[in-house]
Amino acid sequence: MNITKTMNIAKVWRLLLVLMAVCPVIMLASCGNDEDEPGPADDDPEGYSTLIVGSWFDDYEKYGVNFSADHTGYDYVEYNSASNIDELFTWSISRGVLAITWEDGWTDHYTIRLLNSTAMRLVDEDGDVMNFARGNGNNNTGGNTGGNTGGNTGGSTGGGEQGGSTSDVLAGTNWGGQPRYEDFYVRLEFKSNGTFTEIIREDGYEESDTYKYLVTGDVMVIEEGSVMANTLGSSVSFRISGSTITLSGAGSTWTLSRVI
Repeated sequence: MNITKTMNIAKVWRLLLVLMAVCPVIMLASCGNDEDEPGPADDDPEGYSTLIVGSWFDDYEKYGVNFSADHTGYDYVEYNSASNIDELFTWSISRGVLAITWEDGWTDHYTIRLLNSTAMRLVDEDGDVMNFARGNGNNNTGGNTGGNTGGNTGGSTGGGEQGGSTSDVLAGTNWGGQPRYEDFYVRLEFKSNGTFTEIIREDGYEESDTYKYLVTGDVMVIEEGSVMANTLGSSVSFRISGSTITLSGAGSTWTLSRVI
């Protein structure tokens, strides 16, 4: 018999034996990797997405921020003034990192170093540390907005653990009419992007502008500068009954009808 041929056959058998031994190990390792792969429930094991809901304040920087349960929110440049809403945003938390996407589409990321029922510490992408306390700070604006400020913003916003806003029932609706005791006609057009257009007609003239708003329960916080904010305040209670909406605040009431 040819010795070379015999040696080649022996090499083939040894190679087959090695492959038979290695394949089960590879298959087991593959299965183990599948089991170790994190699922959606592992994204927030600490429950930060629940703990963060509510209002938080930085007394040193005079800055406030509110996180709603529907993953929307807003911040204040001067938290002791409900009219000073700086910007609306959406937020999410994954693996200990808070992502905030602002109105211009820019997203900031903050590492959560501490978050419990009373305190929050965030580190931004530049390494700067921000410390927040839950609740009222020095805020007592209008008895409605932020912290424990009156505690009645839709029964949910502020120092209470439940915090957060309900769905925006105003988005996509239009209302118009002449408020009682006023000389002008007003039309309010609410958009799904958190803004509304206010159209004022008086003495043959018409003016319109767009402002930010945020619904929390049966209260909406609106940006200052609008006629509605100047008349009803920046925190306005509303009630929809059929084709009519009643807006109340600062001792005044507007009753408007649904329009197309």
